[in-house]
Amino acid sequence: MKARDSVSQSTPQVNYEATVESYVVRHLRELQGTDVTIQTQRSIVEGTLSMVHYDCVIVTKEGRDFVVRNQQIIWFTPSEGN
Repeated sequence: MKARDSVSQSTPQVNYEATVESYVVRHLRELQGTDVTIQTQRSIVEGTLSMVHYDCVIVTKEGRDFVVRNQQIIWFTPSEGN
């Protein structure tokens, strides 16, 4: 078995880029903690808007968390009764 060289293996650097619409994130943060309806490219997600990050939101329904990428959101609104 050959001894490892003292030179460390370099790992490739990964850069993540996303378009962040600051006004969308700001409006989502205003709704944090309330019930929302979010239309994505795939389906409608309904529940409590638990967390808002620059790249995703977390919607909680019946104790389960659903992560929705901000780039997938078509529209969102407070749910009825808010």
